[in-house]
Amino acid sequence: MIASTLTTVAVFLPMAFVEGVAGRLIRDLAYTVSLSIVSSMFVSLTLVPVLQSLGGGGAGDDAGEPAPRSLVAWLLAPFALVFRGLRLATWAIGHVLGVVTAPLTAAYAAIERAYPVALKAALRWRFTVVALAVALCVMAFQQLQSLGSTLLPEIQQGEFFVQISLPQGSSLERTADVARRVAAAVEHDEAVAQVFARVGSMTAGDSATGTVAGTHLAQVNVRLHRACRRRRRPRSRRR
Repeated sequence: MIASTLTTVAVFLPMAFVEGVAGRLIRDLAYTVSLSIVSSMFVSLTLVPVLQSLGGGGAGDDAGEPAPRSLVAWLLAPFALVFRGLRLATWAIGHVLGVVTAPLTAAYAAIERAYPVALKAALRWRFTVVALAVALCVMAFQQLQSLGSTLLPEIQQGEFFVQISLPQGSSLERTADVARRVAAAVEHDEAVAQVFARVGSMTAGDSATGTVAGTHLAQVNVRLHRACRRRRRPRSRRR
C-alpha cells in the first residue's frame, strides 16, 4: 500500500512544479491528487487500526476474558480520542446546520407540494409552455453572442516577443541588423532580465511546424525580472 501510494505521488507531485501555461492548468490537479492519496494512506495506517482495536470482538470472546491491548493500540489511543472529539464536533455542527437550514428545508417542502399542481397546469397548457421554452432558448443564444469567451485565462508569463517581418527578398544580414537594433532598444531597461533573438524564422500558430522560415523574418524574445512581471503587461506585436 505504501509503495503504490508513493508511486502515484511520485507521478503527480512533480507536475505541480511545471512552469508556464501547462503548470497553471495542472498544478491544482497535482496537489489535489497527491494530498488526497497521502491523507488516505495516513488514515489507513493510523485511524483504521485504532477503530479496529476499539471495536467489539467476536461471539467467542464474550465467554473469556478480554484480550490484552497491544502496544500499538496504546500508542494509537490519542488518535482514538481525537476521533471521538471529531465525532462530537461533527454532531454539534450538524445540529447547528439543521437549525440554520430549517427555512430552506421548509421552502423546499413547499415547492415539493406545489410541483404536482404546476405540472398539471403545464400539461394543460403544453403548447404555451413549449413556445415559452423556445423563446427563452432563442433569447439565451442571443445573449451568448454578447458574452466574451476564452480558451485559457490570461496569465503573467513574464516574457513577450517582437516579431519582425521585412519585405520578402531582404537579405539575412539586413534582418539580423534590424533584430539587433530592436534588442538593443530594450536590453538596458531595468525590468528586462534577458534578451535573445533569432533570425530567419519566427513563431507562427497557424503553421504545421509552429514556425515559419525566411531570410526576411526575425523574432526578439524579452524576459522580465520576476519583481516586474506584475507591474507590466507587455503584449506581442508584429511589424
